[in-house]
Amino acid sequence: MDRFVIRKPKAPESPRKRDPGEKVYKQATIESLKRVVVVEDIKRWKSVLELPGQSKDNLIEALEELKKKIPSKDVLLSTKIGHTVNKMRKHSDHDVANLAKDVYTEWRTFIRDYSNKPSIEVRSDPKTESLRKNARKLLCDALELEMAGMLNYYFLIWAVIMRISGRHLALKGASSSLHLRCLVLYPKCMSCHWTPQDGAASNTTFHLRYKMRGVTEAEECKDYVTSGPNSCYFSRTNLCLYLTYEIWVEAGNRMSEKLIVNTEDIAKTEPPNGLKATGFGTYLSIEWGYPPGVAASYFPLVFELQYQEQGSGEWEQESEVGEQTSYCVYDVKPDTVYSLAVRCKNSDGKGFWSDWSTPVTVNSGQATAKPVQYEAQ
Repeated sequence: MDRFVIRKPKAPESPRKRDPGEKVYKQATIESLKRVVVVEDIKRWKSVLELPGQSKDNLIEALEELKKKIPSKDVLLSTKIGHTVNKMRKHSDHDVANLAKDVYTEWRTFIRDYSNKPSIEVRSDPKTESLRKNARKLLCDALELEMAGMLNYYFLIWAVIMRISGRHLALKGASSSLHLRCLVLYPKCMSCHWTPQDGAASNTTFHLRYKMRGVTEAEECKDYVTSGPNSCYFSRTNLCLYLTYEIWVEAGNRMSEKLIVNTEDIAKTEPPNGLKATGFGTYLSIEWGYPPGVAASYFPLVFELQYQEQGSGEWEQESEVGEQTSYCVYDVKPDTVYSLAVRCKNSDGKGFWSDWSTPVTVNSGQATAKPVQYEAQ
């Protein structure tokens, strides 16, 4: 006997009546979080703000969307959106200017208050914590370290990397107190310094040797004098920029571990040149140039600006300057003397910040007064 299934249409259900006081929940998405930004969206809103002839509604809409987000410092630097919003504070429309000021102030306050806060350590269940403790102990044994109390896990990882990279220079069979470090003053020279081990004889002769990656024969330092005791100086004629060096020190029949480093990773420049400022009452207009001998096409830089009321001793930093060589500082006090300085670094993040430039002082002047320009002496 055949079996048949008879399907009957489902009776329509009457819609459930919602209680007027019932709270409606909406599923949150990761994009809706304030600290999660889409770089393409940031760039799109930036283009809206920068495009001439935009209507007030378009500007307000772009700023309202930006107000919903707080980009990270890296996003601010890479997109320069902070500089664009900063410029909008001078917009002729009062509503646009005030909204831009609110966005800029919120971003700046967040970066200042939270950028240097320590990371949160998340603890796990007892089994995972036990596994981590055993892993730390194994790392300590391998590195011949002692576990003193709560040894930081990240310090162990750092120690492993430093051992592998050879950035800590220890003579074989001796203490690891001999430390080699090199610094490039781009594009002029490189200097390397080392610290003799404790108890080393005063008449010990050290020889610094080096070679470029891919070269078989090593060369010896040609200048042990210019940079002072226990050092080697590489003049521009003896320095190959953008290449990787292998550097080590020999003392008698002993040889240190090799320091392997690309010159870009240890480079800094002289401070920016030609810093000058002009006061316009409630804001300062500042300009500067690249350091001597540095070309933007070969070694692009990013800049940081700091300023303070003269004599206050409290510097405020503008970290969103980016690659531009001019900047405006708003909301300064009229008829007040300010000190300003600027520094720079390789735009790709490698190397070190330069020293701060020689400070220049400027009187902000009166808002209705003719601006007076001041330059560093």
